[in-house]
Amino acid sequence: MTAAAVAGPGIGLAALALCGGFLAFLPTDYRGLSELGIIASAGMGIGVVISLTTLPAWLAFTRPREEEQPVGYASLAPLDRALTRNARRVVVAAGLLALVCAAFLPFLRFDTNPLNLRDPTTEAVSTFRDLMRDPETTPNTIQVLASDLDLARVLAARIDGLPEVSGTRTLADFVPRDQDAKLALIRDTAELLGPSLEPPDVVPPPDDAEIVRALALTSGALLKAAAAKQAGPALATAARNLGAALRSLSQGPPAARERLRVALVPGLVTTLDGLRLALDARPVTVADLPDSLRRDWMTADGRARVEVRPRDLSDGADGMARFARAVLAVAPAATGPAISVQASAHTIGTAFLWAGGIASLLTALLLVVALRSWRLAMLALAPLALAGLLTLATCVAAGIALNLANIIALPLLFAQGVAFDDLLRHGLASRGAGAVALRPDARSALQCADQWYGILERWRSLRIPEPQAWA
Repeated sequence: MTAAAVAGPGIGLAALALCGGFLAFLPTDYRGLSELGIIASAGMGIGVVISLTTLPAWLAFTRPREEEQPVGYASLAPLDRALTRNARRVVVAAGLLALVCAAFLPFLRFDTNPLNLRDPTTEAVSTFRDLMRDPETTPNTIQVLASDLDLARVLAARIDGLPEVSGTRTLADFVPRDQDAKLALIRDTAELLGPSLEPPDVVPPPDDAEIVRALALTSGALLKAAAAKQAGPALATAARNLGAALRSLSQGPPAARERLRVALVPGLVTTLDGLRLALDARPVTVADLPDSLRRDWMTADGRARVEVRPRDLSDGADGMARFARAVLAVAPAATGPAISVQASAHTIGTAFLWAGGIASLLTALLLVVALRSWRLAMLALAPLALAGLLTLATCVAAGIALNLANIIALPLLFAQGVAFDDLLRHGLASRGAGAVALRPDARSALQCADQWYGILERWRSLRIPEPQAWA
């Protein structure tokens, strides 16, 4: 009961403020933080019960030694007295500081790119960024679904004219263009090479003796060419090495020549077969495309997909947002990473705005109930507002952008601020102005703030672990 009477109000007020900050996300669409708020609030309740029951019992059981000297900061007592004597000036300075910090807010950046939450030095992220810089492999594409292929081609032509778009692709783009002119050239080439590729009479494969004679003749011709004066040094060296190798084969066992045949002839046969097939080209339509390709670009009921590629190949949020807005203006049903990232950022930003308003209202009501005065409640909220402005202005000055991860630290300001306000209020009430630094609560507040700083600094240095494989 003593612990609950002495420490209960401060611990309970801080716990309620923190629970209000997290539970404020329940009405929003940010499901992850909504569930985190429920878990954190439950844990906070358990922590309060343990702090007021188990911890006092443990202290009574272990009987720790009392402090040899007061725990407060006696050296800061002159600062307390100076602040008290110059209270009006301090308030005016704090107000001016708040105005300066508010002027920084328009320059605050919110980084919506989830890729920046990962370690840029890892192979997966660097490879992903390399792919992003190529318009043919960039993953930041937008997909549009049309009712049929003809409408998909019309829609692709409209989107292709946008300055933010570098190109579009449909299933029809896999059908070669200008087929008549290309087929005429292929027919001319087939007439020229046809007699060589399809001779009327085909001689049987040579036997080993014929291969030996051919290798010996070729080797002699190469060595003779290497010895000629008109041959350059590089050509002479290459001809001499190849001639020596062919001579060794011609004088070696049949097994060596068989290995050479296995290494060279099957590849040549495959190449000639491919050439014959290419020279037998015919007109191609969408119906001739492979089924595996058609399934990637058309549904079973005939709907066709349009792929849209961005002109801005950087991973900047502004360029991606312009690309998404331009395509959505033409095709409101479009989807893809460029759109989903912007929509997620909008959802998260809206959730934090709503949660911030709800948490501020809950904190104000909580302080009114605890302090039994609107005036004291507003005075307690003033340092919270200044702390929030200073935090955001520091982000601007240090070049730190808010992102999808570090923004979670903002709700902690409510709990910490309310807890510190409660400590200072008790200090002023119990010992009067100028004695706050002498209380143990002052050291508790500073140590608590230092621990939170260590936690957040450790969190900032952590990177999201790499996935086992990229989709």
